[in-house]
Order: sequence, then structure tokens, then C-alpha cells
Amino acid sequence: MAEQTAPAPAIREFAGSGRHPALDASIRIFRSPVGATSTVVLVVLILGAVFADVGADPYQSSRDVLVGPSASHPFGTDDLGRDQLSRVMHGARISLWVGFLATAGGCIVGAAWGLLSGFAGSWLDLLSQRLVDAMLAIPGLVLALIFAAVFTPGVTTGIFAIILIIIPFNARVIRSAVLAVKENVYVEAARVIGAGPMRIMLRHILPNVVAPILIMMSTVLGAAILIEAGLAFLGMGAQPPTPSWGLMLSDKGRQFMELAPWLAIFPAIAIMVTVLAFNLLGDVVRDVLDPRLRGSR
Repeated sequence: MAEQTAPAPAIREFAGSGRHPALDASIRIFRSPVGATSTVVLVVLILGAVFADVGADPYQSSRDVLVGPSASHPFGTDDLGRDQLSRVMHGARISLWVGFLATAGGCIVGAAWGLLSGFAGSWLDLLSQRLVDAMLAIPGLVLALIFAAVFTPGVTTGIFAIILIIIPFNARVIRSAVLAVKENVYVEAARVIGAGPMRIMLRHILPNVVAPILIMMSTVLGAAILIEAGLAFLGMGAQPPTPSWGLMLSDKGRQFMELAPWLAIFPAIAIMVTVLAFNLLGDVVRDVLDPRLRGSR
């Protein structure tokens, strides 16, 4: 008898439509008003970040010092005459770049950790989870600050610091999913016919925990961007004169809060809109990929 892999719940649900599961999931996301709106907002942000160089030079000074929002400078200028709209757009490039890289790295490493820990069990799982508990006992931002303080502050350091925060959360969630999946009959049947541990993990268990991995990636993206802004605000992330949202709030935003409030307002709005869009999209993705949650609302 040919060895088969049992489909994940979300894949089984989408199979009846006759479309590819990824296409069907995308259609369901766009059918949701929240999912469609969040996607449009994020596409606009990504396009703005990609084509940020089309606008003014974010490092170029001018004589228009501390000019409020106007037709020539929609977001105003700072104390050096630099265009704030251009700096916010370039800040989006940094925040999205850090968010995507940190989320991908943290979720991949965390998923591998959780997969091995949940499948192996015994003393290896016990030791692994105590290490996860120790990492989770330290507040995420404090852990990132410790990492950034040990190494040279910068964008790259911020990425690795955020990855360090994401890994234990993702490992704990994926381990729970693996513990449930490995008790299924088809896993036991694979053992009976002689399948090795690596084949069982990659062929039978991993495909059935892809949905939790995608859900984690969609939900932690907003948190990663928020942590990046927090590190930059505290001086442990991007360094001047790099146009980073958190750095713009910490540097010019606080210094000219009363005289030029737009220096803090627009970066803060950019952070709020981006994080909110990612969080709302993550909720929709979670509902689409886990049908059990959809019925509980």
C-alpha cells in the first residue's frame, strides 16, 4: 500500500472547492472586509517603501526649517529642513524589512525547535521546554535590550534581537500542535510500515502544522515592527541619521514636541496603522486557516 499523508484540517476544508488551498484561502481573506482593507493598507505601505527613492532625499537639508505640513512638504520638515514624508517612507522600508526578516527567521527556527521537541519527547523535550520557559520568563523588550547592549546597536542587531524574542513563543505553539498531530493513526501506521523518524516528521507531521506556522507569522509581524520601533526609540536599533520611525519619535519628535508636533505625529501614525493592519490581517488569517475558531465567533 502506498504511503499517504493525511491532509491538515484547513486543507481538507478547502479541497471541496476544487481550487488550490492557497488560492482558496486568499479568496476567503479578501472576502472579509477587515482582511481586504488590511491587505490594501499593507500593499500601499509596501509600495511606498519600495518607491521611497522617487521622492525627496531623506538626508538632504534645506532652508525650509520646521515648516508645517504644506503642499510642497505634506508631512512638514524637521529642524534641518529634511522632508518628513520622505523620511517616513524610508522608515517604512526599514520597519518592514526588519519585521519580515525577523519574523521569518524567528518562526523558522522556532518551528524547527518545536517540531523536534514535540516529536522527540522524553528528556529532550523536558530540557528543551525548560529552556523555553527561561527565555519566556524574561520580558521580550528587556531580552532584546540585553542582546542589543552586548553587540553594536544597529538594524542588523535589532533583527537578531527580535528573532531571539520570537523563537520561544513560536517553539511553544508549534510543539503543542506537534503533540496533537503525532497521536493520529496515520503517524502510527507510518511507523508500522517502517518509516523513519525524519520521514515521519517531514512527510506526515510538518505538513499538518503548516497552518499554525503561518498563523504565527501573520500575528507576530506587527509585534516585530513595534519592537523594532521600541529599540530604535531607546537608541538600541537604527542609529542617526537613518530614517527610522522609532528614532524619529525619540530624536526630533521629543525635542520639538511643542514647537513642531508633526515631527512626532506622523511617525506615530505610521507605526499605529502598520501594526494595526498586520494584527487585523493576522486575525483574519487565523480564522481562515483554523475553521474551529471561525465557528466560535
